[in-house]
Amino acid sequence: MISHSHPEPHAVRSSWYFNTLSLKENLDQRAIAMYHLAVKNIGRGKSCYLSSAIRGAAYRAGESLVDRSDGKIYNYSDKEVYHAEIINSNDEAFWASQRESLWNAVECANTRKNACFAKEIELALPVGLSHQEKIELTMRFVTNEIVEKYGVVADIGFHNFEGAGSHNPHCHIMFTIRSVNDEGFGKRVSELVQRKFVFDIRKTWSNYANPVLTSAGLPTIDERSCLRQGRQRRSVPMGVAAWNMEQRGEKTIPGEEHRLAARGMKTNRDRQWEQQRNREQELERGYERSP
Repeated sequence: MISHSHPEPHAVRSSWYFNTLSLKENLDQRAIAMYHLAVKNIGRGKSCYLSSAIRGAAYRAGESLVDRSDGKIYNYSDKEVYHAEIINSNDEAFWASQRESLWNAVECANTRKNACFAKEIELALPVGLSHQEKIELTMRFVTNEIVEKYGVVADIGFHNFEGAGSHNPHCHIMFTIRSVNDEGFGKRVSELVQRKFVFDIRKTWSNYANPVLTSAGLPTIDERSCLRQGRQRRSVPMGVAAWNMEQRGEKTIPGEEHRLAARGMKTNRDRQWEQQRNREQELERGYERSP
Protein backbone atom coordinates (compact mmCIF):
# COMPACT_ATOMS: atom_id res chain seq x y z
CA MET A 1 0.00 0.00 0.00
CA ILE A 2 1.08 3.56 -0.72
CA SER A 3 0.69 6.04 2.11
CA HIS A 4 -0.56 9.53 1.26
CA SER A 5 -0.27 12.27 3.86
CA HIS A 6 -1.05 15.35 1.82
CA PRO A 7 -1.86 18.74 3.31
CA GLU A 8 -5.55 19.52 3.03
CA PRO A 9 -5.93 22.00 0.12
CA HIS A 10 -9.09 23.69 1.34
CA ALA A 11 -8.38 25.89 4.35
CA VAL A 12 -11.30 27.36 6.27
CA ARG A 13 -11.43 31.12 6.15
CA SER A 14 -11.73 33.09 9.37
CA SER A 15 -15.44 33.63 9.53
CA TRP A 16 -16.82 33.85 13.04
CA TYR A 17 -14.55 35.45 15.57
CA PHE A 18 -14.60 37.88 18.45
CA ASN A 19 -12.90 41.05 17.34
CA THR A 20 -10.43 41.48 20.20
CA LEU A 21 -7.92 42.79 17.66
CA SER A 22 -4.78 41.10 18.92
CA LEU A 23 -3.09 42.48 15.79
CA LYS A 24 -0.82 44.88 17.68
CA GLU A 25 -3.71 47.38 17.89
CA ASN A 26 -6.36 47.14 20.57
CA LEU A 27 -8.77 49.51 18.82
CA ASP A 28 -12.16 48.28 19.88
CA GLN A 29 -13.10 45.46 22.22
CA ARG A 30 -16.60 44.96 20.80
CA ALA A 31 -17.60 41.40 20.02
CA ILE A 32 -18.57 40.88 16.41
CA ALA A 33 -20.41 37.68 15.42
CA MET A 34 -19.82 36.66 11.83
CA TYR A 35 -22.03 34.10 10.09
CA HIS A 36 -20.47 31.35 8.00
CA LEU A 37 -22.26 28.25 6.75
CA ALA A 38 -21.19 26.88 3.37
CA VAL A 39 -22.68 23.81 1.66
CA LYS A 40 -20.31 21.97 -0.69
CA ASN A 41 -20.48 18.95 -2.98
CA ILE A 42 -18.23 15.91 -2.67
CA GLY A 43 -17.84 13.73 -5.73
CA ARG A 44 -16.27 13.39 -9.15
CA GLY A 45 -18.25 16.07 -10.98
CA LYS A 46 -16.95 19.49 -11.98
CA SER A 47 -19.13 21.17 -9.33
CA CYS A 48 -17.50 19.14 -6.54
CA TYR A 49 -14.68 20.73 -4.56
CA LEU A 50 -13.47 17.41 -3.10
CA SER A 51 -13.20 14.25 -5.21
CA SER A 52 -12.43 11.70 -2.47
CA ALA A 53 -14.83 11.27 0.42
CA ILE A 54 -12.32 8.93 2.10
CA ARG A 55 -9.55 11.50 2.02
CA GLY A 56 -11.94 14.19 3.25
CA ALA A 57 -13.19 12.04 6.13
CA ALA A 58 -9.61 11.17 7.17
CA TYR A 59 -8.63 14.84 7.33
CA ARG A 60 -11.75 15.97 9.14
CA ALA A 61 -11.50 13.21 11.76
CA GLY A 62 -7.70 13.31 12.09
CA GLU A 63 -7.40 9.60 11.29
CA SER A 64 -5.70 7.22 8.88
CA LEU A 65 -8.18 5.67 6.42
CA VAL A 66 -7.66 3.21 3.58
CA ASP A 67 -9.26 3.57 0.16
CA ARG A 68 -10.16 -0.06 -0.46
CA SER A 69 -10.52 0.44 -4.21
CA ASP A 70 -6.80 1.07 -4.77
CA GLY A 71 -5.14 0.54 -1.39
CA LYS A 72 -4.16 4.18 -0.84
CA ILE A 73 -3.75 5.27 2.77
CA TYR A 74 -4.77 8.82 3.68
CA ASN A 75 -3.01 9.53 6.95
CA TYR A 76 -3.99 12.69 8.84
CA SER A 77 -3.41 11.31 12.32
CA ASP A 78 -1.13 14.28 13.07
CA LYS A 79 -4.01 16.70 12.49
CA GLU A 80 -5.28 18.26 15.72
CA VAL A 81 -8.99 17.46 15.92
CA TYR A 82 -10.83 18.25 19.15
CA HIS A 83 -13.64 15.75 18.58
CA ALA A 84 -15.03 13.62 15.74
CA GLU A 85 -18.22 11.59 15.73
CA ILE A 86 -20.55 9.78 13.34
CA ILE A 87 -24.30 10.28 13.83
CA ASN A 88 -26.36 7.33 12.62
CA SER A 89 -29.98 7.10 13.77
CA ASN A 90 -30.57 3.70 12.11
CA ASP A 91 -29.50 1.01 14.60
CA GLU A 92 -29.82 -1.72 11.97
CA ALA A 93 -27.28 0.00 9.73
CA PHE A 94 -24.44 -0.58 12.22
CA TRP A 95 -21.92 -0.79 9.35
CA ALA A 96 -22.43 2.94 8.70
CA SER A 97 -21.11 3.86 12.16
CA GLN A 98 -17.56 2.83 11.17
CA ARG A 99 -15.82 5.67 9.31
CA GLU A 100 -13.71 3.68 6.86
CA SER A 101 -16.55 1.32 5.95
CA LEU A 102 -19.02 4.17 5.54
CA TRP A 103 -17.07 6.30 3.12
CA ASN A 104 -15.72 3.38 1.09
CA ALA A 105 -19.31 2.19 0.69
CA VAL A 106 -20.39 5.69 -0.35
CA GLU A 107 -17.84 5.81 -3.15
CA CYS A 108 -18.56 2.23 -4.31
CA ALA A 109 -22.30 2.94 -4.50
CA ASN A 110 -21.75 5.85 -6.89
CA THR A 111 -19.81 4.67 -9.92
CA ARG A 112 -20.60 7.37 -12.49
CA LYS A 113 -17.57 9.42 -13.52
CA ASN A 114 -19.44 12.65 -12.66
CA ALA A 115 -21.21 11.34 -9.54
CA CYS A 116 -21.90 13.58 -6.56
CA PHE A 117 -22.08 11.21 -3.63
CA ALA A 118 -22.01 13.35 -0.49
CA LYS A 119 -22.36 16.88 0.88
CA GLU A 120 -20.42 18.88 3.40
CA ILE A 121 -21.45 21.77 5.58
CA GLU A 122 -18.59 23.97 6.71
CA LEU A 123 -19.83 25.70 9.84
CA ALA A 124 -18.25 28.43 11.98
CA LEU A 125 -18.92 28.11 15.71
CA PRO A 126 -19.23 30.86 18.36
CA VAL A 127 -16.05 31.52 20.31
CA GLY A 128 -17.98 32.69 23.39
CA LEU A 129 -19.53 29.30 24.14
CA SER A 130 -17.69 26.56 26.00
CA HIS A 131 -16.34 23.64 23.97
CA GLN A 132 -19.05 21.38 25.34
CA GLU A 133 -21.77 23.90 24.47
CA LYS A 134 -20.46 24.22 20.91
CA ILE A 135 -20.48 20.45 20.45
CA GLU A 136 -23.93 19.94 22.00
CA LEU A 137 -25.47 22.72 19.88
CA THR A 138 -23.98 21.31 16.68
CA MET A 139 -24.91 17.71 17.46
CA ARG A 140 -28.52 18.65 18.19
CA PHE A 141 -28.71 20.67 14.97
CA VAL A 142 -27.25 17.87 12.81
CA THR A 143 -29.23 15.08 14.45
CA ASN A 144 -32.61 16.80 14.15
CA GLU A 145 -32.28 18.68 10.88
CA ILE A 146 -30.16 16.34 8.75
CA VAL A 147 -29.81 12.79 10.09
CA GLU A 148 -33.30 12.08 11.44
CA LYS A 149 -35.10 14.37 9.01
CA TYR A 150 -33.65 12.73 5.87
CA GLY A 151 -32.52 9.31 7.14
CA VAL A 152 -28.87 9.82 6.22
CA VAL A 153 -25.58 9.47 8.13
CA ALA A 154 -23.41 12.43 9.15
CA ASP A 155 -19.72 12.53 10.09
CA ILE A 156 -18.62 15.58 12.11
CA GLY A 157 -15.12 16.84 12.86
CA PHE A 158 -14.55 19.77 15.25
CA HIS A 159 -11.45 21.83 14.50
CA ASN A 160 -9.50 24.77 15.97
CA PHE A 161 -10.95 24.60 19.47
CA GLU A 162 -7.55 25.08 21.06
CA GLY A 163 -4.09 26.33 20.17
CA ALA A 164 -3.07 28.87 17.53
CA GLY A 165 -6.31 28.55 15.55
CA SER A 166 -8.66 28.95 18.50
CA HIS A 167 -9.91 32.31 17.16
CA ASN A 168 -11.69 30.35 14.42
CA PRO A 169 -13.45 27.28 15.88
CA HIS A 170 -15.44 25.43 13.23
CA CYS A 171 -16.70 22.03 12.22
CA HIS A 172 -16.99 20.00 9.04
CA ILE A 173 -20.23 18.04 8.63
CA MET A 174 -19.99 15.41 5.90
CA PHE A 175 -23.21 13.54 5.17
CA THR A 176 -24.52 11.06 2.62
CA ILE A 177 -27.17 12.09 0.13
CA ARG A 178 -28.70 8.61 0.13
CA SER A 179 -30.63 7.13 3.04
CA VAL A 180 -29.06 4.14 4.77
CA ASN A 181 -30.47 0.77 5.84
CA ASP A 182 -29.17 -2.59 7.05
CA GLU A 183 -28.40 -3.70 3.48
CA GLY A 184 -26.72 -0.53 2.24
CA PHE A 185 -28.06 2.62 0.67
CA GLY A 186 -31.56 3.56 -0.34
CA LYS A 187 -32.66 6.14 -2.86
CA ARG A 188 -31.09 9.55 -3.22
CA VAL A 189 -32.80 12.14 -1.03
CA SER A 190 -33.90 14.68 -3.64
CA GLU A 191 -34.32 17.53 -1.14
CA LEU A 192 -30.59 17.46 -0.32
CA VAL A 193 -29.52 18.23 -3.89
CA GLN A 194 -31.87 21.14 -4.39
CA ARG A 195 -30.83 24.76 -3.98
CA LYS A 196 -33.66 25.31 -1.52
CA PHE A 197 -31.85 23.07 0.98
CA VAL A 198 -29.00 25.61 1.22
CA PHE A 199 -31.32 28.51 2.02
CA ASP A 200 -33.34 26.44 4.50
CA ILE A 201 -30.38 25.00 6.39
CA ARG A 202 -28.75 28.43 6.72
CA LYS A 203 -31.91 29.83 8.29
CA THR A 204 -32.34 26.75 10.47
CA TRP A 205 -28.83 27.10 11.94
CA SER A 206 -29.62 30.68 12.96
CA ASN A 207 -32.79 29.45 14.67
CA TYR A 208 -30.77 26.90 16.65
CA ALA A 209 -27.80 29.12 17.51
CA ASN A 210 -29.47 32.42 18.42
CA PRO A 211 -31.41 31.26 21.51
CA VAL A 212 -28.20 29.75 22.89
CA LEU A 213 -26.22 32.91 22.12
CA THR A 214 -28.89 35.12 23.69
CA SER A 215 -28.91 33.02 26.86
CA ALA A 216 -25.14 33.35 27.07
CA GLY A 217 -25.30 37.14 26.57
CA LEU A 218 -23.50 36.93 23.22
CA PRO A 219 -24.23 38.67 19.89
CA THR A 220 -26.68 36.82 17.66
CA ILE A 221 -26.15 35.91 14.01
CA ASP A 222 -28.08 36.62 10.81
CA GLU A 223 -27.83 34.29 7.82
CA ARG A 224 -28.72 37.07 5.40
CA SER A 225 -26.03 39.02 3.59
CA CYS A 226 -25.36 42.61 4.65
CA LEU A 227 -26.91 43.68 1.34
CA ARG A 228 -30.17 41.84 2.12
CA GLN A 229 -30.15 43.25 5.63
CA GLY A 230 -29.85 46.75 4.18
CA ARG A 231 -26.79 47.67 6.20
CA GLN A 232 -23.11 48.23 5.67
CA ARG A 233 -20.67 45.57 6.63
CA ARG A 234 -18.93 46.50 9.88
CA SER A 235 -16.34 43.73 9.92
CA VAL A 236 -13.99 42.41 7.28
CA PRO A 237 -12.72 38.81 7.63
CA MET A 238 -9.03 38.68 6.75
CA GLY A 239 -8.52 35.06 5.78
CA VAL A 240 -5.92 32.64 7.07
CA ALA A 241 -2.91 33.93 5.10
CA ALA A 242 -3.39 37.59 6.06
CA TRP A 243 -4.12 36.67 9.68
CA ASN A 244 -0.85 34.74 9.97
CA MET A 245 1.11 37.60 8.36
CA GLU A 246 -0.43 40.13 10.75
CA GLN A 247 0.42 37.91 13.70
CA ARG A 248 4.07 38.09 12.57
CA GLY A 249 3.85 41.89 12.56
CA GLU A 250 3.49 42.27 8.77
CA LYS A 251 0.92 44.76 7.51
CA THR A 252 -1.55 43.51 4.89
CA ILE A 253 -4.31 45.09 2.82
CA PRO A 254 -7.00 42.79 4.34
CA GLY A 255 -5.65 43.66 7.80
CA GLU A 256 -5.93 47.39 7.10
CA GLU A 257 -9.49 46.92 5.85
CA HIS A 258 -10.22 45.04 9.06
CA ARG A 259 -8.87 47.87 11.21
CA LEU A 260 -10.78 50.53 9.27
CA ALA A 261 -14.02 48.59 9.70
CA ALA A 262 -13.37 48.22 13.44
CA ARG A 263 -13.03 52.01 13.71
CA GLY A 264 -16.32 52.47 11.88
CA MET A 265 -14.58 54.00 8.85
CA LYS A 266 -15.52 53.31 5.24
CA THR A 267 -13.54 50.55 3.52
CA ASN A 268 -13.11 49.56 -0.12
CA ARG A 269 -15.60 46.76 0.49
CA ASP A 270 -18.14 49.32 1.70
CA ARG A 271 -17.68 51.29 -1.52
CA GLN A 272 -18.13 48.13 -3.58
CA TRP A 273 -21.23 47.32 -1.52
CA GLU A 274 -22.69 50.79 -2.24
CA GLN A 275 -22.04 50.38 -5.97
CA GLN A 276 -23.75 46.99 -5.97
CA ARG A 277 -26.70 48.37 -3.99
CA ASN A 278 -27.07 51.27 -6.46
CA ARG A 279 -27.04 48.87 -9.41
CA GLU A 280 -29.72 46.70 -7.82
CA GLN A 281 -31.85 49.74 -7.03
CA GLU A 282 -31.58 50.85 -10.66
CA LEU A 283 -32.70 47.41 -11.81
CA GLU A 284 -35.63 47.48 -9.38
CA ARG A 285 -36.71 50.91 -10.66
CA GLY A 286 -36.45 49.57 -14.21
CA TYR A 287 -38.70 46.65 -13.34
CA GLU A 288 -41.25 49.01 -11.78
CA ARG A 289 -41.35 51.13 -14.94
CA SER A 290 -41.79 48.11 -17.20
CA PRO A 291 -45.36 47.56 -18.42
